[in-house]
Amino acid sequence: MVIKNILIIANIRCGGTYLMKSLGKTYNLKEVWEPKILHPYNKPIVVKANAAMHSVKALVEYSKHFSQVILLDRKDKEAQLESAVHMFTNNGVINVKWKWEKDSYSNSIIKESKERIKLHTIWLEEISRVLNKPIYYYEDIYYSGKKLTGLHFNPDLSKKLRIKNQKKTVI
Repeated sequence: MVIKNILIIANIRCGGTYLMKSLGKTYNLKEVWEPKILHPYNKPIVVKANAAMHSVKALVEYSKHFSQVILLDRKDKEAQLESAVHMFTNNGVINVKWKWEKDSYSNSIIKESKERIKLHTIWLEEISRVLNKPIYYYEDIYYSGKKLTGLHFNPDLSKKLRIKNQKKTVI
């Protein structure tokens, strides 16, 4: 099967960028990350767009230019929130090792991040309803082996950037 172009509409911090890069490499597609302007491309491409970066209507219309559309979210909202808070307090840098240290973040950035995730989730659910497409979940396609319909995706889990916090013990 020849894959000409793929659109990934994703919530924040749910593996959308890695998925874009992986599919780009697998299918030899040019990668476009979070375009500010949605326009069709004449070359083989994979585009990753955030669910609330554009209106639901704009993303639905844009999806008509793609042979494959993937909707992606995350079930573990707490881990998603922690990752988002870290990203927002790290100037948007997403490719560094990190670990969650709750006391390092302000309540306002945590609240703001939670609201952004919620908005993305609502818009993603609406896009799913309008396009009659399922939402794939990070946990399922990265860890449970769920397959993306019509696509080959085999994540390299050794590239995980989050460092697990060690439980403190008293000796």
